[in-house]
Amino acid sequence: MRITIRKQKEEETVNETQLIRRCQRGDRQAFETLIRQYYDYVSGFLLKAMQDALLAQDLTQETFLKMIRSIETFDCNGAAGMGTWLVTIAKNCYVDYLRKTGLFWRTWTIFPFPMGKTFPTWWRGACNIRRRWPR
Repeated sequence: MRITIRKQKEEETVNETQLIRRCQRGDRQAFETLIRQYYDYVSGFLLKAMQDALLAQDLTQETFLKMIRSIETFDCNGAAGMGTWLVTIAKNCYVDYLRKTGLFWRTWTIFPFPMGKTFPTWWRGACNIRRRWPR
């Protein structure tokens, strides 16, 4: 059982590596296959992060556009897999969106406490540091 699972994973890795190399050579069909393979993964990550389906769809498309533009920089033999690389691009697209809309500071400064409770002492120091940062 373990041997067959290991062989299947090795075959999937080889197929993915070949697919990525074809993308790096500019094969449009390989790009389409790669996007179909990872679309649900990336859009699910973004939807979970932002709870807005339309915005998650827009950022998913932006993620794949950035992937297409920079696929030649991806190292197939590197430590990170394609899914990890795409989620990193998606996270950066999301942070860029938050910065453009001005929601970045609001997102990181909102701290959910029940009414009547006070902030911990370390949070007061973090708020003072944030005020000194240029916008």
